[in-house]
Amino acid sequence: GGEFSVVQALQGLSHEGFLQVLSVVFKVVAACLAHLSQLSSIVRDDILRAAKVPAPATNQVSKDIRAVLQVVADVAQGRWGKLVSARSHCTPRLKLYEFQSLAAICTSFAALLEPHSPRAAAAVRLVALAQCRAYVEALHTRSVAQLQHLLEAEQWTATEVPPTFQDIVNRLMERCSGSGHTPSATHGGTTTQPSLTSGVNGSTLANGNSTPAEATKQQQQQQQQQ
Repeated sequence: GGEFSVVQALQGLSHEGFLQVLSVVFKVVAACLAHLSQLSSIVRDDILRAAKVPAPATNQVSKDIRAVLQVVADVAQGRWGKLVSARSHCTPRLKLYEFQSLAAICTSFAALLEPHSPRAAAAVRLVALAQCRAYVEALHTRSVAQLQHLLEAEQWTATEVPPTFQDIVNRLMERCSGSGHTPSATHGGTTTQPSLTSGVNGSTLANGNSTPAEATKQQQQQQQQQ
């Protein structure tokens, strides 16, 4: 009942509001770990040393305090994972910068737990990795769907272009070749140069070995005959 209502409340938050919740949890856990670490230092370095407690007893106290810190880190990791997982269905809809902010705070929280419980830090990273995978898969699906829509909506039709376009293509190919000559291809012993043709009336804009000027003249003659 109570846990379900908390999940509903988290799901109803905006992304900014959810980040604020995570930030508060982060600060509380950091404060608890810092307080326990400071308490450990006081007990070990001041009280036990002043009381001249034997080294074995001092080591045991330090071990017990480290165990407490590990338990706190493990509990914090469990709660963090539940918080992030409660909004896992919202992750695929996040914008890129929003997702980056979520990933950043998860990474920082894992680094906070690392000195006290490597296991807890690894668990937090696994939660963040699951969110990354879900986000990338959703982004990929949307991108593929958008690309398919654009390809299906595109109208691929042939059109007539002025002969000067062939001259432009020839100049570009000469620059790319770096040899000062347009690249040629051999077909059946005859050397030809690439050409552009019109898909509307089938007339050649630049054909065979014709120069741009000859191609222009041929085009004008064809138009006069028509």
